[in-house]
Amino acid sequence: MVEKWKKTGESVTYKGYRSVIKKTFILPNGKKADYDIIQNHSFVSIVALTEEKEILLVKQFRAGPEMVMLNLPAGYIDEGESPVDAALRELREETGHTTSEITFLKRICKPYTTVEEFVFLATNCRKTHELALDEDEFLEIIKFNLPQFRTYLRNPDNFDFDGIAAVYLALEKLHEC
Repeated sequence: MVEKWKKTGESVTYKGYRSVIKKTFILPNGKKADYDIIQNHSFVSIVALTEEKEILLVKQFRAGPEMVMLNLPAGYIDEGESPVDAALRELREETGHTTSEITFLKRICKPYTTVEEFVFLATNCRKTHELALDEDEFLEIIKFNLPQFRTYLRNPDNFDFDGIAAVYLALEKLHEC
């Protein structure tokens, strides 16, 4: 039976845009092990579909892989803000779209980070605003109809999309799997 490990220490080893925490645990075999954990804010991801059933994606450069990637509209949850309010705000800011039809799908924890991702499905999205980007956001909105997007996802040469789990949950909710 797998059980929770005993934590014996924790310290911040780097503090910047994201921080790194060193956590020390006693393993089930009695040995001590250190793990580097990325500390960051929790965020929302929105699978957004227009009234025409087009998925809204954000194309932007990502510093980790040093490449332009496709992402779902997403962003940090501000202090005191609910995940659903953050999802609606990020949808409006990053795509200029709004909706009154938003559904919480799942909270996802990542194994080597403190971050929690809150996944939402937004349907019948309409363009109502201009983009309101942060000063460090440079992006382009891309639209795919669902058949095109499913073809894109299936192509093993397309490795530039981050959000497969969220999209799967949305397609399942829409009975599109």
